[in-house]
Amino acid sequence: MADDVAELQLFVEIVLAGNLSAAARALNSSPAAMSRGLTALEFRLGVRLVTRTSRSFELTEEGQPVLLPRRPTARLAAAIPPQWSSI
Repeated sequence: MADDVAELQLFVEIVLAGNLSAAARALNSSPAAMSRGLTALEFRLGVRLVTRTSRSFELTEEGQPVLLPRRPTARLAAAIPPQWSSI
């Protein structure tokens, strides 16, 4: 469950930031780690969530329903103290 929330948080941050580099800075990570996390989420869901090239980044039609209802959920989940995750 915690991994699912982390993947969704990563996805939300990438989309809100507009690119992998900005999301990586926001999450104190690397663009490569962001890319790997996004690829893992896309693989697990079986859909392409974003179209990305070296110069553009766009949410796909399949990515919109994944992002929109979860935007607040991912932000709230990130605020939950780690010790509460076992409850």
